[in-house]
Amino acid sequence: MIGSAPNSGTKTTLPAVRAADMATLEDAEAARLAHQDRFGAMGAHAIEIQPVREQAGYELIVHFAKTPPDGFPRSVRAGKAATVPVRTKTTRGQ
Repeated sequence: MIGSAPNSGTKTTLPAVRAADMATLEDAEAARLAHQDRFGAMGAHAIEIQPVREQAGYELIVHFAKTPPDGFPRSVRAGKAATVPVRTKTTRGQ
């Protein structure tokens, strides 16, 4: 399982998010659990769930020590749950 996320020295990539498609906290948690092994295999060291800024809903923030691989998903789902937006943060020099 991937650990908790760092809070400093990060670079963030933001996806486009539409308010109508926002995921609940339960959707985001289900997506995190469903995709944590896949993200870990891609080099992620932490996944956090955060409210989407200035909108109702939640997103996943996936942390990497290096640049995420090309083609990293901008959103994920878990079963029939809503689509959950995904952002990446890259932590350098820690």
